[in-house]
Amino acid sequence: MKITKKALIIILVSVLTPILAFSAFAGTTYALYKADKKAVIILPGLFASGLYDVETGKGVWDPFGDAEINFYDIMDQTGSIKTTQIAGLLIKYQDVLLPEIDKLMANDNYGASDSLFNMMAMNEDGTAVNPNVQAAPWSIDNRLKYGVINANKLMYDSYNQAFGKYYDVQVFNYDFRMDNRQSAQKLEEYINKMGYTEIILVSHSNGGQVAAAYLARSKENRKKVTKYISYSAPYYGSFAAIDILENVDIMIGGFKKSIGKILPTLAKNIEEIFNKQFTTFLNIWTAYQLLPTYELLQNEYNGEHAGIFIDGQRVTFESEEDLWDFYCSRPFARTSDGELREPMKQWLNYVDSIKVTLDSGEKVLSTSLVDTVYFSGMNVDTVNRVNYMTHGDEIKLFEVFRTPQGDGTVLYASAVGMTEDQSSIRLADGINHYGVNVNFKGGFEEKTVEAISSSVKKNTDWYYKLWSNILRDNK
Repeated sequence: MKITKKALIIILVSVLTPILAFSAFAGTTYALYKADKKAVIILPGLFASGLYDVETGKGVWDPFGDAEINFYDIMDQTGSIKTTQIAGLLIKYQDVLLPEIDKLMANDNYGASDSLFNMMAMNEDGTAVNPNVQAAPWSIDNRLKYGVINANKLMYDSYNQAFGKYYDVQVFNYDFRMDNRQSAQKLEEYINKMGYTEIILVSHSNGGQVAAAYLARSKENRKKVTKYISYSAPYYGSFAAIDILENVDIMIGGFKKSIGKILPTLAKNIEEIFNKQFTTFLNIWTAYQLLPTYELLQNEYNGEHAGIFIDGQRVTFESEEDLWDFYCSRPFARTSDGELREPMKQWLNYVDSIKVTLDSGEKVLSTSLVDTVYFSGMNVDTVNRVNYMTHGDEIKLFEVFRTPQGDGTVLYASAVGMTEDQSSIRLADGINHYGVNVNFKGGFEEKTVEAISSSVKKNTDWYYKLWSNILRDNK
């Protein structure tokens, strides 16, 4: 049978058209795959980010070099130091640890210029004494990338194992001494610089405040966050902030007791070191940004009603401004010369900064506008009321009251953003505020992976699977 030239052309067109069409489609899907940069970004809790000296590259908040010291090895779920473990580490890494201790006790307990506390010191105006101390970037080539003494390593490993095939998994360290709004802006700049178009955002504790401020900054930011996992974030503040700011000395009591047997010389000097060096930490922004808010004190949630009492009588605050006036009357709100501290001057604006005003005029917590799952420890005694007593012309914090509805640091109502959507809440019985880092695999890992996996839709689309498999097989 003789095939004419015209018939041959028809046959070729018939065969090549679907091939070319598929090639164009495949090329488009590959381009989309490559262009769609995705990341899981972990925001650490208060004091859990790694900080370093940008001039020397050395760790500051975590000055222990390559010593194999991990947060989850030296702290238990109650937040207490494991003294036996510390003793063993002191023997094993005495060449690293003892010089750091000597720096703390130098100069009549004022410390060496490069002692841990002096490097971290803050001025009363809320600026850093040493501006070279900054958050360690993810690109740094040491353990600082996982936060202070590997605080976020267990969480990172879990996420990387589950989702690292499709997402860049990383920890975003931020300077927890500074304004959370500043940290949120830096997070936004980092995400934009990296070109990420899809983000799974993860936060613990104060990292939730940074996340909320980031989400509130713009609709564009919220569109990028396809899932938000929130661990024990104090969205409406924490009474722990009042307890510490009113009674700063309590911060040293437990530590002194813990180290007394293994480091008696340090324990003997610790109160003086604390007063001469550590108290500058009271100048950090976050301590004031975590004060309980009007909404937490006003609203009963899940049968509990948080409150501030004076001489046994609940104080009824008429507004956020009224509560702010009360905070401004407290000694902790003032600098040594009587001026209002900068974080307190901006406190009302800060409380608003994690909210979004809807078209209706209603203000809502920014996390309610994205797909959020709130995790919280429960049945751990947590302060939910404080009682001040009058002493002459002064009132002083006299006692605190506790409820099991919380994780020991953050009340359940604050940690879940007072949401009414129970399907977005996951609880871990008996896991306290530190349990997220100390016992992540035993407390939150399974529920977290399940929550994220159910929403990662693109990774189940066949063309994404196709190209990810091709790329993987050709590596």
